[in-house]
Amino acid sequence: MQSIYKEDVTDMLRFIEMRTELAINRTSHITDYNQFLCSPEGMDIFDATCMRLQTIGETTKNIDNMTKGALFASYPQIAWRSIIGLRNIIAEVEQGKHNHLF
Repeated sequence: MQSIYKEDVTDMLRFIEMRTELAINRTSHITDYNQFLCSPEGMDIFDATCMRLQTIGETTKNIDNMTKGALFASYPQIAWRSIIGLRNIIAEVEQGKHNHLF
C-alpha cells in the first residue's frame, strides 16, 4: 500500500514538473503581460497558461491532502500555499468573483 501511495505522489509531482516546463516554454517569448492581450494568439496562450497553473495548483493541493501536509513541511523553501492560492485566484476570476488578474 505504501509503495502505491509513494508512486501516486511521485507521478503527481512529475505531472507538476511537466506542466510547469510546458508553461515556461510556451510563454518564454512573452516579455510584457500586454502581449497576452493584444492578439487572439496571445489570448490563447494566456488561457492555456491559466489552465496549466490551475491544474498545477489543484495537483499541489491534492498532494498536500494525500500526505496530510507532511511532504510539503519537509520543503519549507517552496511556497506551496502560494501555488495553491494562485489556483484559487484564477478559479475565482473565471467564476466572476474578481474582475481581473492584473
